[in-house]
Amino acid sequence: MDVSRFDKRRLFVACCALGFASFKVAQSSLYSTAMLTSETTTVLIAGLDFSIASAAFVVLTEAVIVALALLGRLPRLSMPVVAPSLVLAATAVLSYSGALSSVDPVVSLMALAFAQGTATVMLTLAWVEIMTEMEPTISMKTLASSMLLAAAVTLALQNSPSLVMLPCVVATLVASALLYRRAKGIAGNALASGKTKGGDEVTAGAEQKRDRTSLRPYLRGFVSIGEGLLSLLVLGCVVGIINGFMVVQHYDFDGSSLASAMGIAAASMAFFVMAYGFPKTFSASRAYRALPLLTGVLIIWPFANFQYSYFVGAAFVAGHSLISTSVMYLIIREAHESDLNPYAFMGASVLLIRLASVSGIVGGTVIAGLDLNPSFKTMLVFCIALYLLSIVLLFMLRIRKRSEREQRPAASGEPVRGEDAFDAKGTEVTVRHGLTDRESEILLLLARGRSSTYIGEALYLSPNTVRGHIKNIYAKLGVHSKQEIIDLFTA
Repeated sequence: MDVSRFDKRRLFVACCALGFASFKVAQSSLYSTAMLTSETTTVLIAGLDFSIASAAFVVLTEAVIVALALLGRLPRLSMPVVAPSLVLAATAVLSYSGALSSVDPVVSLMALAFAQGTATVMLTLAWVEIMTEMEPTISMKTLASSMLLAAAVTLALQNSPSLVMLPCVVATLVASALLYRRAKGIAGNALASGKTKGGDEVTAGAEQKRDRTSLRPYLRGFVSIGEGLLSLLVLGCVVGIINGFMVVQHYDFDGSSLASAMGIAAASMAFFVMAYGFPKTFSASRAYRALPLLTGVLIIWPFANFQYSYFVGAAFVAGHSLISTSVMYLIIREAHESDLNPYAFMGASVLLIRLASVSGIVGGTVIAGLDLNPSFKTMLVFCIALYLLSIVLLFMLRIRKRSEREQRPAASGEPVRGEDAFDAKGTEVTVRHGLTDRESEILLLLARGRSSTYIGEALYLSPNTVRGHIKNIYAKLGVHSKQEIIDLFTA
């Protein structure tokens, strides 16, 4: 790599890290100070009316974006950024100036919900797409740095007056838009010059020939991130149930605003440590270990007479934020490796997540409205929450036990033959050389003598993406041809 290309890549990563962090600061600050409408302090949601209204805008926006993406109407780097940034900035000015409080409450609610539900979705998708242009380990570090920086700045701005918050929100939105424009320019130049994800060469017309509208690759992508997505869906539903119930019952989480900020900061630090500590061996299951912790909190809290709500609020925000960030990274990585349209892939994921959260909120409010003893209703809510968390934990446990059974013959030294021996060899090589899941799949196909064209068709990957993975496999294994890989498996 020449110096100029290296400098451009560093500039691209820096723009993405600082730009996404600026957007998250503006989003978090605006949400916590201008959109938090509930008189009862809660975890992760504002008022019920606002949560449902903003969810409606999210679902509508995501549905339109996913449909356009699958129809081929949203090509790469086409998501608007200036318009949604202006919407958020205008919302901030109207809110902090008090203009929204003087209009009809329904109009104010719709304005805030539209800004939160539509503008932030568009900006999030724009930044997610930009990060799919990076190699997975780089995108993971970029995301980790962004989230940690955003959490630190948001925590520092906590409880600042409007005269401080308004210019900060506007300034960070402007900075985010400008940095996105710079990053988009670098990525666009790379695509125009015949380079794409990871700097690999592409053949003329390869991008146009790639069918990114077929549903099958996306279904495979959802299976690939299934464990993480399921965890987030269940956790979002659980948090929604608890919040919906507590808002109606007028329970309070003491100091929930600061607790939420502290929880997000703790989660961002944990993900940052994972990203920089072991990026090549990152396992999302490390993040999902927050689920047993949250299950334990739910079990203990009723027996503590629902005290220590500050700790409970911080724990749930930390767990939810850590899993959310991990799932976002999994989406970025899968979109990169499988060459999926991130607008469709991320959009569909967010749509499911928001529907799960709203379902939980509605369920919690329904339980709160039942003509039953308040103590019984409270225990019912926590029993349902525990049941949902237990289901996903059992599902994750089954997956890991199955994985352990598949690897046990090779690990125990038992004699293996045929396909078992072949797969055991693949597992051994994968672990020894630190291959990713996708690289491991391609390695097994190479060892069977499959061509690059066959691999691309089998795994729904573009030719240049396959070549990039093969190049990485050769480098990690220290080989120079497919025959050497075949010899490695037949030795």
